[in-house]
Amino acid sequence: MSVNEYIDSVRGALQRLEDYGLVEAIAFNSEVRAGGQAVLNIKVTLIDKSQLYIREYVTSSASTHGLNRVSYAYQYQSEDTSLIFRYDNAKHKPALGFDEHKHTRDGMIIQSQLPTIDAIVDEVIENLT
Repeated sequence: MSVNEYIDSVRGALQRLEDYGLVEAIAFNSEVRAGGQAVLNIKVTLIDKSQLYIREYVTSSASTHGLNRVSYAYQYQSEDTSLIFRYDNAKHKPALGFDEHKHTRDGMIIQSQLPTIDAIVDEVIENLT
């Protein structure tokens, strides 16, 4: 998958939130760079004033026939900025013992697989409905 195809798939996933009438605004910024790289910075404001932030640095390589999400953070927070959930692969000190993880509403950090954007959208919809 090329970075442009991936960006289109992210737009498609977010379109589901709009189709359900759950979106107030979407600020979608993507920067495609040379060498099959892209940076995405997205802010989705939902009808209850909660926000979903998506930040990704992705690369695509013809030699591996795939897309690599090098770094990512998907944060969903309430109107008052209280965390609902965040998935990321940021390093922690002290080390967690795993890279990919989820921060939960109650302050826990648990190991988690890298979610798809569709899975993130599903989780947001679940929280809103």
